[in-house]
Amino acid sequence: MKKLTIVLLLVLLSGCSLMEAYLMKYDTNEYQYITEIRTMSQIGLAKCENYDETKRKAEDLYIKSMTFVNFAQYLPYNSSTQKASVELNSMVQGFHEQYQKNDKVNPLFCKLKLGNIISSAESMQKTIGAKPR
Repeated sequence: MKKLTIVLLLVLLSGCSLMEAYLMKYDTNEYQYITEIRTMSQIGLAKCENYDETKRKAEDLYIKSMTFVNFAQYLPYNSSTQKASVELNSMVQGFHEQYQKNDKVNPLFCKLKLGNIISSAESMQKTIGAKPR
């Protein structure tokens, strides 16, 4: 009887994840937010030598990232995007904070951090873009 109960629980649990995957739909707004974050990061990467411009770009990028987190936060059947948006926002927040508390930031830090953000955003684009339409 215990074995039957365990098997039934496993089937139910895997069924829930399959149901979530089935209910999850492609959202053009999510895709747009992550595309804008990636594009802003790519543009910022080319300007890492200019502190003032990069500081402004860090602020804009942080606002866009927070908007993405807030947008994805309460959408049903969207836990993977919700989690990924929070993780990406954490990266962007670290970048933003560095420019808020320091008058000089090494351009190498800028290039490495934005490179990581671009890479993560691109992975998210692929995942979001692969959702069923």
